[in-house]
Amino acid sequence: MHKAFTKEGDNAPDFSTPGPGFALPPSVTNYLTPEGARQLRDEWNRLRDVERPALAARIRVDEDATGGDPIADKRGQLS
Repeated sequence: MHKAFTKEGDNAPDFSTPGPGFALPPSVTNYLTPEGARQLRDEWNRLRDVERPALAARIRVDEDATGGDPIADKRGQLS
């Protein structure tokens, strides 16, 4: 399996929400509204929890069909 789709372990950092003390510097204008932040967080969660696993499963099926050989996959597309 490709390294990009493996889990690092239980102690991997969670980047889904900002950590404590996350704030913009005083000289920076915050153009993101609380509603916009919620929408971004919801989209991130959907992509991470729904779309990414579905894509990974589709890739896994494709790899199984070609024996994990990307060259064989390309040959199949050309014929």
